[in-house]
Amino acid sequence: MAFALATILSYLTFGSSFLVSFMGSDENVSNKFVHVDVAVSTSTLKPGQQAELRLMFKPVDGIHVTIDPPVEIKVEPKGIFFLKGESRRPVDKSSGYLSSAEPVVQRFTISKNAQAGNHALKASIIYYFCSDDEGWCRKFTMPVELNFTVKK
Repeated sequence: MAFALATILSYLTFGSSFLVSFMGSDENVSNKFVHVDVAVSTSTLKPGQQAELRLMFKPVDGIHVTIDPPVEIKVEPKGIFFLKGESRRPVDKSSGYLSSAEPVVQRFTISKNAQAGNHALKASIIYYFCSDDEGWCRKFTMPVELNFTVKK
């Protein structure tokens, strides 16, 4: 693919949660070695409400995502969304790497002063992945934008 465009592959609504899957051809947006599904607990929030961001990492065979350095989530500064506490990063007990069977979970809140209407949570997901056979590792930054509706 010659164009640098993130493609939303799936947008599924399950009750109060939705899933967004990102893939593309630009190395700054997609990663051919690790697919990440991004899900949130709800797409409708009230001011001050807490929700969860869930990241499911799916590396291809022969690749793993490290736990040290850990997966990092950075929310756009001066926005209305705030991370709450440390993320839960499950470890695969047999390999010692980040589990691909359980999601990384990060709680966040929306400002109590958020105005009603549509808002976007803009964030970066930063992680390191490595080749089991070849011994190389790379840092990857994936931009994420999730849309929410705020209701008073």
